[in-house]
Amino acid sequence: MSRRTWVVVGAALAVIVLGIVLVAVTSTPSPPDATGAPSAGTVPAAASTTAVGGSQVVVAMGHLDDPSNTFSELFDRSAGSTTWVLATPPGVADNGGLVVGAAPTGAQTAGFLPSANLTFSVLAQRSAAAASWTPGIVPGALAAEPDGLTTGSGGQVAAVLARPAPEVVTAGPGITTWRRLTTVAGLDGTSSRCAVDRVTAVAISAAGTPDLGAGCAGSATAGIFAAAPSGGWTLLGPLAIPGAPSATQVLRLQAGTPGPTALVEGTGGPGTTLVAVWDAGGSELSGSVPLAVPTGWSLLATSVGGGDGRAVTVLLGSATGPQRRIEIADGPAGGTGAGGPGAQWTVLPAPPPGTSAVATVGAESDAFVVSGNRLTVWSLAPGAARWSAPSQQTVPLQYGSSS
Repeated sequence: MSRRTWVVVGAALAVIVLGIVLVAVTSTPSPPDATGAPSAGTVPAAASTTAVGGSQVVVAMGHLDDPSNTFSELFDRSAGSTTWVLATPPGVADNGGLVVGAAPTGAQTAGFLPSANLTFSVLAQRSAAAASWTPGIVPGALAAEPDGLTTGSGGQVAAVLARPAPEVVTAGPGITTWRRLTTVAGLDGTSSRCAVDRVTAVAISAAGTPDLGAGCAGSATAGIFAAAPSGGWTLLGPLAIPGAPSATQVLRLQAGTPGPTALVEGTGGPGTTLVAVWDAGGSELSGSVPLAVPTGWSLLATSVGGGDGRAVTVLLGSATGPQRRIEIADGPAGGTGAGGPGAQWTVLPAPPPGTSAVATVGAESDAFVVSGNRLTVWSLAPGAARWSAPSQQTVPLQYGSSS
């Protein structure tokens, strides 16, 4: 592993950085369309995660056809609660997007994706017991990946950078001193089964060691790597993604017990295939049956978590109409399906019209519908035939603040 180190000069610099962000003119090169769907060729930013400490979801709100008035908002649901609470770090323009890495302890690190005049990302961090956020920066621009930022139980942070060069960096508690963990070139060559062309996700295991998700060019292998005890990286599995894809990428990657849970996409075959992947013990992986994305449909949102933290949920949407579909695959010991190797995808009742994000919390599923600055959350109880008990809240968006 490379040992190149960057030192960030504390809170004073962070405050200056936040001031710069507030006055920046912001635009988004690939905004969601008016239905909440991402532009073609982008990984959905609408993502949720459930762990022991609670659940988080990132949702795009505002005027979704106007990048300068589209805002990424973070909502939290603490363990044992039934309510989603607005938790977006204040004072930072989030039109470029927002990614969040939460630890099992409930500690969170939020990262703001740069846009327009910004060439770096601003971070905000808080412990499970703290209501306020502490600002910081990362030495570059975060990659636009839902799991491109992660927080470990010990407070350490790891991030996937898109600029100034694609690489993975890590910092200890306080996020002041960063060092390079690896690069695309450093990860490529680890295994002949995966020609790494990008790093897409990072997770920190319970032991404090990093796991990485990657894109594999010219291969049907799931690109999930673990830090090797002797240094370097080990390709877990290997696990072949069904459907004869010619390329794969890890869309989601979350640490868990005993190992990671992931969502892997295969492309270049007869169509796009989605497979939920779980650690099967040691360095082995197991996968669900493949889920074929219908022609003319796309992946709108994802969720990792559930009763045992190992459920993988996807929201699919038609490009030509309002149709939406939610499917869940459970990991080993999952509560709503067969689980484990060969786990089936379970189709939920048709979600409410306009659903743009989904979360699995315990055995319950939540669907998020956005209309301007109003968020409506619908819930589906286990075994229920319809969504019910919607709750609504209005988010104080500052239209025109980034133009």
